[in-house]
Amino acid sequence: MTFSLLSVAFTVAPRLPLGLVMRAAHVGAGIAARRGGASIARLRANMARLTGSEPAEELVVAAVRSHIRNYAEELMLGSRRGAPLAESITFEGFGELVAASVDGPVVLALGHSGSWDRAGAWVCANGRTIVTVAEKVEPRSLFQRFVALREGLGMEVIGVGKGESVFSTLVERVRGRSVIVPLLADRDISGSGIEVDLGTRRALVAAGPAALALKLERPLFAACITYENESPTGADVRVRCVGPIAVPADLAPGVNRVEALTQAWISAFAAMMADKPEDWHMMQRVFIDDLDPPAPSPRPGRAREEESMKIGIVNPYSWDVPGGVGFHIRDLALKLRSRGHDVRILTPSTSRDLPEWITSAGSSVSVPFNGSVANISVKPTTMTRTRRWLEENDFDVVHVHEPVVPSVSMAAAMISRAPLVGTFHAALGRSVSRAIASAPMRLYMERIGVRIAVSEEARRTLIEHHGGDAVIIPNGVETASFRTATPLPQWAATEERPVVVFLGRLDEPRKGLSIFVGAIETVLERFPGTRFLIAGRGDAPDCREAVARFGESVSFLGGISDEEKESLLAGASVYVAPQTGGESFGIVLVEAMAARTAVVASDIPAFCAVLEDGRAGALFETGSSDALAATLIDLLGDPAQLDALANAGQRSSAQYDWEVVADKVFEVYKLAIDMGSPATSGPRRTRHLFRRHKKRGESLS
Repeated sequence: MTFSLLSVAFTVAPRLPLGLVMRAAHVGAGIAARRGGASIARLRANMARLTGSEPAEELVVAAVRSHIRNYAEELMLGSRRGAPLAESITFEGFGELVAASVDGPVVLALGHSGSWDRAGAWVCANGRTIVTVAEKVEPRSLFQRFVALREGLGMEVIGVGKGESVFSTLVERVRGRSVIVPLLADRDISGSGIEVDLGTRRALVAAGPAALALKLERPLFAACITYENESPTGADVRVRCVGPIAVPADLAPGVNRVEALTQAWISAFAAMMADKPEDWHMMQRVFIDDLDPPAPSPRPGRAREEESMKIGIVNPYSWDVPGGVGFHIRDLALKLRSRGHDVRILTPSTSRDLPEWITSAGSSVSVPFNGSVANISVKPTTMTRTRRWLEENDFDVVHVHEPVVPSVSMAAAMISRAPLVGTFHAALGRSVSRAIASAPMRLYMERIGVRIAVSEEARRTLIEHHGGDAVIIPNGVETASFRTATPLPQWAATEERPVVVFLGRLDEPRKGLSIFVGAIETVLERFPGTRFLIAGRGDAPDCREAVARFGESVSFLGGISDEEKESLLAGASVYVAPQTGGESFGIVLVEAMAARTAVVASDIPAFCAVLEDGRAGALFETGSSDALAATLIDLLGDPAQLDALANAGQRSSAQYDWEVVADKVFEVYKLAIDMGSPATSGPRRTRHLFRRHKKRGESLS
């Protein structure tokens, strides 16, 4: 049914008898099924992939009738003539669902099956509150009708468009409330879905239910809704609800908790749905075979999967001032070069000792940025040097980091005729200046057809400020070097003398050194033998003065080498990350986790994500020295808990190993080459990033 017809039907149908409307829908659906068309063909194909067998013609007709019946019921729900629709509903597992929601929200994963709005109306009528999201459709007036309908039934609705994220809004809306949060999730519209086994084939579904349940640390249920006792004038509704659904105890390598929980609930849904596949209203592309674009014709002289690529990577920040983005670029380049690819880096630098594969774009200037200082190149010669570098190298793909920073990356993205990939690292808050700048940036951003975000926070920043979407590929870490590092005796913890470590620039307030220092006295009162080791460049005279009275219990190590960092973390009892904001990932957290060191971090969103909301590390209230001290005392006083946390962190760190991350980045490079040059590619749906060419369990996000 088209949206224009729906708009008319919303006005006319509620004025007609319910039986007449349902009979008309029944007859119309039969006619539509016999006529066929692309939507009917897609419905038939989806049913076949769900069940593993081609559906009989009468089953396809029944599926179309089920689909249209749902629309007809929505037209009548909330009206006086549609009142009988709130009856004749059987909800199996409702008692368990209600019990789980008594002390907080419970997430309910749904598929597009049966009459979910009838089921929702019944739940609201039985005294439970529903908070859900609804896909924005055009025209806007039609979407508003759907929202008004559901709100009239007692539901709270949050609208979401394709490529938009309402995750944070939903978290805040439901946290601490006794509500049921049903989410239609058997199809991804965000561009950041998860690949799963659905029936007999691989499909791309939404990560929302699993991610929300894990974020809130609340139960996840799954439900299948079907019709029973069907007739031309109506049908009863049966809801089968199962749960709570748990994350499998043994996760496959490279599979995170969100992926595992998503597969668990979709398996439960598919098993129930297979009994009545005609009630699965899926007329859209959801299976991977349908999402993949056609294979492009080979480009002569260009690299394919089996061949080496020539890759240009652009760093906007000075190579001379080490930082997270620079380390990421360095390690990615080294990993790709070790695999035989010809990787070249363009970066601001004044060093005369750069390797031959790193080219200087000139000197840099220091500017305040995101609570820190960014050293970027803004000279007129930057554009000239960038153009020369691009002309001298016939790159298969150009990978620009932080493309919106006015430095070398922006210059390269504006000039390059090679396929472009952009990686977004920063997590930024809203501001008037960024809002003003975002509009003129959107045309420029369209040149970057394939985008990577290193975290959900970085992705959120991209969506809010520049539009579009990105696949999430985290920062990488050479985990092996941390797993096998040997502690230095002078820094190593003992049973009598636990060691707590801080790493970061001492003179950047957002790194949280003052918060770390503020916790020391309380911890020493409880565990006098504890040593606090503070490593990092910069000066912090106030902090040094504050801890001088603790003598040898506190040591400032200054700047340390990579090898010393590995040894420091390997010998520590606890690594503390007290940052107050401005972080989009947290590489050092992963490094500590790989070294099998328990991690304690502030509960900023980026750190919550890396630490899996407290399962791979402990979290404390951001900015609170008292909360940090209490967390440290709890861990130091419970060696078994400390050991378990260290083990959990080390297991979790495997997903961030550069071998895994480089594979994902390389897949994106191949996609960018398939899409072509910036001039011809234009904006692309990020869903294409989820093509798979390898074994089950691998993911780009």
